[in-house]
Amino acid sequence: MPLEKLEHYTIRSLDMEATRDFYRDICGLKVGPRPPLDFAGYWLYCGKIPVVHLVPLDNPIAIRGEVNVPSVSNGAQPGTGAVDHVAFGATNVEGMKKHLEARKMPYKERIQAGGFLHQIFLNDPNGVTVELNYHTAKLKKLTARGASMGTAIKRGTKKKATVRKANGRRPSSKNRRAA
Repeated sequence: MPLEKLEHYTIRSLDMEATRDFYRDICGLKVGPRPPLDFAGYWLYCGKIPVVHLVPLDNPIAIRGEVNVPSVSNGAQPGTGAVDHVAFGATNVEGMKKHLEARKMPYKERIQAGGFLHQIFLNDPNGVTVELNYHTAKLKKLTARGASMGTAIKRGTKKKATVRKANGRRPSSKNRRAA
């Protein structure tokens, strides 16, 4: 009975249309069908999977439980509550950077330690941080041989043993095999 995959996450939003536009126009998700529920909302698809569900914050029947969404218009700092961020795998990092810059969408960029992931971070209109992960050639090479991402990262970060002479220096290239 192990879990298999993350199906979706739901955002309770004060501005449904701005949030829909962000995920559609900035992230490239597609607005798609949703069941005839008793409240407004959008389902945004990544391929055939509705990965982002949007529901109105002010509708108490939309989602059970209570959510404290900071209102930036009232001077509160944006935030995501207990959820820190959500991440998507993506392709064409340079194309996405050009896309974001053309739309004047601020983002932060990082190459993960070990050089396995090129990452872009941006915030949706509700303050939810969205992480876009681009697998680098280094990771693709390791996973192409059938390794899981975790195994590939372990293999790729192992430090190679270095042969040293008694004086602490590495042997010359012609003497390394003999050492």
